[in-house]
Amino acid sequence: MVKGMHKNITKGKVQLKILITSADENITQALDSIVIASGHISKSVTHYENFSEECNKIGADLALIDSSVKFGGKQRNILELIRDLRHDIPIILLVNSTNHVITRKNIYYIKKPLALVDLQEAIMRFSYMEQEVKEKKQIKIGKMRYDESKRVILCKDQEVFLTSLENKILKILVENNNKTITRKVLLEKVWGYSSNTHSQTIETHIWRLRKKLNIDKKSTSMLKTVRGGYCFKKDY
Repeated sequence: MVKGMHKNITKGKVQLKILITSADENITQALDSIVIASGHISKSVTHYENFSEECNKIGADLALIDSSVKFGGKQRNILELIRDLRHDIPIILLVNSTNHVITRKNIYYIKKPLALVDLQEAIMRFSYMEQEVKEKKQIKIGKMRYDESKRVILCKDQEVFLTSLENKILKILVENNNKTITRKVLLEKVWGYSSNTHSQTIETHIWRLRKKLNIDKKSTSMLKTVRGGYCFKKDY
C-alpha cells in the first residue's frame, strides 16, 4: 500500500480505463487501489506479452507502467515495451530516475519511490485531457450535446442513443443548420438511392428522431417539417 493513500480522492471529469503492469505484485496492488479509489477502472497485467493485446481488448485510455517490468526472466527494454503500444494511448511511466528520454507524445514520468499526490495529479491530468477531446467531438444543439462518433445525444445526466440511420439523418441536418433538406437528398445520402415516390421511410425515422430529441422538452421547435423536406435549428 502506498503511504497516504485513502478513498476520498478527487475524481477526474472522465472515468478512464487504466491498464497497469509491474514486475512487483505489491506495486501492482497499490497502483490498482489508487486507480479504483480515484474513481477509474483498473485492469492489471502481470506478463508483458499480454499487455499490448489487453490494452486493445479493453480499449484502455491510459497505460500505467512500472519500468521494472520483466520479460522472460530479464528486465525488458522499456523502449520495446512502449513501442508495441498504440501510438495514441498516453502513458504514465514509473522510473527509478528521471534520466529516461523517450520520444513519444503523451508520456509522463513519475520517480520512485511513488508519491500518491504525483500519481493522483497525473491521472487527473489525463482525465481532463480526455474530457477536452470528448467535448471537441460534441456539437452543441440547444441545451443538448450531440456526439456523432458515439451516436448519442446528451442532456444533463441523460443519454439517448441513436440508431445508425437516425445518426446519419441528424448529422446531415446539423451540418446544414437552418437550411431546408429535401426528402430526396436524405434518401440519396442516408439510404443511397433516389426516389420520386411517396415513402413513409423518412417520416418514420424523423418521427423517432424527434422523440429522442425531446429529451429536452423545449426542443420541439428544433426539427421542423417544411415544404419539400425538413429544417433543423441548433439554437431554439
